[in-house]
Amino acid sequence: MPANCWIVRSDGGQDEAVVSRDRWISPSPRLRLRRRSAPSRQRADGSHLHAWSVPAALAIIAATSLLATVDVGATSASTTTQTVVRGQVGPSSLLLPSGTSRPAPPDQEPAPGPTPVDLDVLAARPLDYPVPFARVEELVLLVPTTDPIVVGFHEAATTDAIAMTPVGVLVANRNATRTEAPSDEQRGPPYLILHSRGRAAAATSAVDVVMRDDDPVRAPVSGVVTDIREVALSGRYPDLRVEIQPQDAPELRVIVIHVDEVTVGVGDPVVAGETMIAGTARRFPFFSQIDGDTAPERWPHIHLEIKPATAMRPGDAYEE
Repeated sequence: MPANCWIVRSDGGQDEAVVSRDRWISPSPRLRLRRRSAPSRQRADGSHLHAWSVPAALAIIAATSLLATVDVGATSASTTTQTVVRGQVGPSSLLLPSGTSRPAPPDQEPAPGPTPVDLDVLAARPLDYPVPFARVEELVLLVPTTDPIVVGFHEAATTDAIAMTPVGVLVANRNATRTEAPSDEQRGPPYLILHSRGRAAAATSAVDVVMRDDDPVRAPVSGVVTDIREVALSGRYPDLRVEIQPQDAPELRVIVIHVDEVTVGVGDPVVAGETMIAGTARRFPFFSQIDGDTAPERWPHIHLEIKPATAMRPGDAYEE
């Protein structure tokens, strides 16, 4: 067979036809090569040459005549085109150079995330922590650490979480189709609005604060601790949840999860930016969305939401 030819194979590789390599066929799941039920003809070498039905031949001729001619060997750019075409091949038909076999599927790897932010740029804005980083109407939240690495707002998992207004300097809004960032406020830290997770909650209804190892977690608001409980993140990873009733908005609850070594109890008063509510943020054995902005390094982070006081707590639905 000439070296400048392609083999077009159908499902299972039982049917094939030779097409000039000077013209290529874009793979199509609609293309099917059919054989007539008539007996095949035998070649001189003992192999069989099948007779093709008229519809199959017409399909091949129509496909080759309608598509553009591509020189797949002239330049490096055309070689790239050839590779891309092969990468688009579906399960119904496969375009292969003559004499080659079906390639093995590539390893399943997670899609690459966004380009990480420059952490040096974030650290270049020295602030006298604690400083505000979010608000809901008149309720202002302070950064729960004195040395945050990244602050990233994102969509909460449930729709009862209230949208927060970021306070600080926007670094990147990756969810611009769902939210418009407010004007920068120099008193707050640099922050990100992360990509949509396909959730119904508002784009700023949750926030992750990446912290350094062993940095204590401090209360983001002044108020009273109303609930502390163990939860199972994604149904399998142990986690702790601390709930605070803010004194400036008693109808709301500030919820902090992903904490370890809780140092307060229910009924304890807390002071924003001062009272330590946990010894550190919690590390998990999986890659979180916010980790993409510190890669390849990873640090623990806390997750914070604001909900109405009437919102259901995890596990409440199963209590007698």
